[in-house]
Amino acid sequence: MTADATARRIRLPLAVPGAPTEPIDWPAGPASLLDLLPSVYAVSNATSKAAVAEAVADGKAISCKPGCSACCRQLVAVSHVEAVAVADLVAAMPAERQVAVRNRFAQAATRLERAGLLNPKEAPGRRSLILDDRDSAVFDVSRKYFDLGIPCPLLENESCSIYPNWPTVCREYHVTTPAENCSNVFEAPIDRIQPSVRMGPVLMALGHSAAGLPFGQLPLVLALEWSSSAGPRVRHIQDGEALSRAFVAEANLQAERIARREDPCPLPNDPIPSQPREVTATIELKVRTQTVSIRATVPTGPATPRELLPFARTLTEISVHVAEADSTKAGEPVSCKAGCGACCRQPVPVTETEAHVLADLVAAMPEPRQSAVRSRFAKAIERFESAGILSHLRERTDWPDGQRSKLGRDYFEQGVPCPFLEDESCSIHPDRPLVCREFLVTSPAENCANPFVPGVKRLELPMASAFRTFARAAADIPADAPVPWVPLVLALEWSAENPEPPPARTGTALLEQTFRLMTGVGGPRAGTEADHGR
Repeated sequence: MTADATARRIRLPLAVPGAPTEPIDWPAGPASLLDLLPSVYAVSNATSKAAVAEAVADGKAISCKPGCSACCRQLVAVSHVEAVAVADLVAAMPAERQVAVRNRFAQAATRLERAGLLNPKEAPGRRSLILDDRDSAVFDVSRKYFDLGIPCPLLENESCSIYPNWPTVCREYHVTTPAENCSNVFEAPIDRIQPSVRMGPVLMALGHSAAGLPFGQLPLVLALEWSSSAGPRVRHIQDGEALSRAFVAEANLQAERIARREDPCPLPNDPIPSQPREVTATIELKVRTQTVSIRATVPTGPATPRELLPFARTLTEISVHVAEADSTKAGEPVSCKAGCGACCRQPVPVTETEAHVLADLVAAMPEPRQSAVRSRFAKAIERFESAGILSHLRERTDWPDGQRSKLGRDYFEQGVPCPFLEDESCSIHPDRPLVCREFLVTSPAENCANPFVPGVKRLELPMASAFRTFARAAADIPADAPVPWVPLVLALEWSAENPEPPPARTGTALLEQTFRLMTGVGGPRAGTEADHGR
């Protein structure tokens, strides 16, 4: 939560049945969507309490009690805002407990994949449960989910382990039918108490209008997956008072619709309703003498650079493949092989986007591996600090050309391996940085033991450096501007100190800029051919 959001408050009344009669405090200074949650929870608690009181006045009794957790095996849908909040709660847990909770989330996703409800080939943070076009699709998927008996990953000893911070949909779920009916929710009658307005759909609508989040909710069991892609938008600092007033207005509007027996949260009336959320470009690209075909799928709306990172990696792999084939034909095969890790002791620059991705990668590692990797990062920093190099690494933007070479040599002479190096091989090979993907040599491997003397011959690539071009595209700076970068050994601390910015451009604009900078030709168009001979 931002400090200013806590300090500056505004009291706003709600015209929602059951809401507190006194105005509620809301953020008024700079704030993110997450900063609204304490006030949202207060409204959710009040409207739920009012609905329960009305049911009790009608002679009904609430069956829900601690330890009664059948509802915690239902398909629980939350807004993207609450998904990020859940992920933050998990990230703040002590190490041992955090590992256990993360494992339960992963196990739930695996069971959904095996049941055919989740596509294992779809990227985490972009996937949801598989639905067909039938009107009964949501009901059928909810039933299949319930039949799997998957407990909420946050359920411990049949009670909610994050009870003070549980999602709004859980706060608002009360029944008056016998508790045992909830064990067979799709067969037995369920009398559910309905609050005047559900706060989850209100958060969903606000997230869409204020931050460009997808219009829809997602299964709570996918909250950790979605936190990386949705996090920058959810955490983006905005005008807190405007956000607060927008939430109150949306809640009041949904209450009015419910009173008129209308859909409280209809699909938004976008200027171009038929516009897809994603677009796929098929690119025919000529690289030297070879013609290759690439398919790139990107959001049509605002996108973060990390959503374009797979495309940059694909272009890099193509560039490397063509260069390696040509070099082999010329009698100079690449000498790099698994187990040869000399280059993994050089200073490795990564783009700012990659620094965030690597930090998330480490955060998702199971224990004890995560602690081991974090320890290697910490030891590397200690080593460079004692050698007097750390301050220069942190002030890297001020390096003159001569000093850059000297610092690179000083770094290498410390013999500090990359924190991801294990058994002289990259332990995150599928997720390795762009600069590592394009660093290959044709000279004898032993020459790399001292890369600062003559004898190391790098493979010449037909495309511009992916590291440099993607860094510039992500930062939206000219091709001749200094490259913003982060030393890999500082990736974790840099990511923690520099929140990932919200999306500022569309996915198609990012795609075109990345492609243009890397290949030197115009942005891709579906079904067209780009020539990149060199």
